[in-house]
Amino acid sequence: MDVTPLIRRDAKIIQSYRGGVFKVSGEAFTTSIIVMAEHVLEWPDQSNFEILRPFSGEVDVLLLGTGEKLVMPSPAVKRQVKDEFGIILEAMDNGAASRTYNVLLAEGRKVAAALTLT
Repeated sequence: MDVTPLIRRDAKIIQSYRGGVFKVSGEAFTTSIIVMAEHVLEWPDQSNFEILRPFSGEVDVLLLGTGEKLVMPSPAVKRQVKDEFGIILEAMDNGAASRTYNVLLAEGRKVAAALTLT
């Protein structure tokens, strides 16, 4: 089911991930990124979530895309993101994170996807 018609026109949607390239609202990215409704940020250090600090009020859920396969973050990392930024961290592979991000965005949720190239 295509949920993109339900998403406002100016929102950033994740269109695809192939061959090390993320396509977000027509723009290609060849680095790890964090996608939010209004922003796409390059994320060079995937172990550092400090980049989220300015957006902590804009995001309730962060979908962590861990590449082609799910890699669970440590409980300490999930706790850090929750305690420092007020954001719930949920890990999944990049495909699931991208699809879930688009659905939650269509529902009007305050969601972001952190997608890693691995």
